[in-house]
Amino acid sequence: SPVSGQRMGPSIRNATTVKNTITKLVSSGAISIEDSAKWKRKVHSEHLVETMKQRAAEGNGNAMYNIGVWHQFGRFGFRQDHKEAFKWYMMSADKRDPCGMANGGCCLIWGLGTAPNQMYGMHLLTCAANATPESDFACKTLADMFNKGMLGMPRDEKKARLYYVKALEADTKYRQLTPEERENIAKKLQKVAGRGSSFPGHAKKPSIGESVASWFGVAQCAPRVPPQE
Repeated sequence: SPVSGQRMGPSIRNATTVKNTITKLVSSGAISIEDSAKWKRKVHSEHLVETMKQRAAEGNGNAMYNIGVWHQFGRFGFRQDHKEAFKWYMMSADKRDPCGMANGGCCLIWGLGTAPNQMYGMHLLTCAANATPESDFACKTLADMFNKGMLGMPRDEKKARLYYVKALEADTKYRQLTPEERENIAKKLQKVAGRGSSFPGHAKKPSIGESVASWFGVAQCAPRVPPQE
């Protein structure tokens, strides 16, 4: 530093004068477009994290869910930690947030960050799918279980259709599924439509690895700042 003589690090401090100086440098073209874009993304990420932490501290269950997602996938400067993710999901579930209940339930079902407890996990997943508003991810997961006969569930196309439709009609405020996943649900509905209400028997149970891989693909939704409660 030309002022203190100390070695300068890569972190950005929350100093208005520093940020104003960088903004002027970006506007004047003294800093390259690539570097300015990196700076803007970093500032945005820091603001997002601080906003989410503040709302979580205020008791916002959906903010707790988002922090759990960041811990699960190692995003926004958080170290990947499934145990920490599960802790935040359960804090969110305690607030009756449908997304927190859905992800916490899946962690319990497949033993991610905690000891497996399928009964409690299915309870949370079902609560999330039937909440008002509901979690589209929970609805989709239950629909897949009924459609494929997963985890000892009876293979029932009527219930699969019911939850696939609920997933597509879920409130956008708690939407977890990506547009591609919603499109896949629409295709699944076309396949199960008109093939009878239900049928007996169980399908071959998918391996735990297949189930976990499927859930991880769904759960990687883009975190967002939840609305004020």
